[in-house]
Amino acid sequence: MISLAQPLSAPRWEDRNSGSLGTASPPSCSSAMDTYYFDLHSGDSITIDDDGLELASKSEARRLALEILGQLILDGSVKNAAWTSKIEIRTRRGLVLRISTAVMVDDIE
Repeated sequence: MISLAQPLSAPRWEDRNSGSLGTASPPSCSSAMDTYYFDLHSGDSITIDDDGLELASKSEARRLALEILGQLILDGSVKNAAWTSKIEIRTRRGLVLRISTAVMVDDIE
């Protein structure tokens, strides 16, 4: 699981063969691959991805960022808290995508 304390150098991806999540490299693709960097901004913390991942497309990077944010929500759901997180995805050419979320958990009883 990805926690807010872990660096984001190896984002999780879904292994299509096993259906499990892991940190291994994504499957190779015959088309041109680009390196995508996933910088995590969560609360007052910023984790810059210096390693990046080679992915086939921006849509694959978007899916991976949504999985990471979803896991962050699940990891933080046991807390009675409110927070915001965003992932900025960049390539060597610059910022290509920003995905953000705001979460508020109120335990009524």
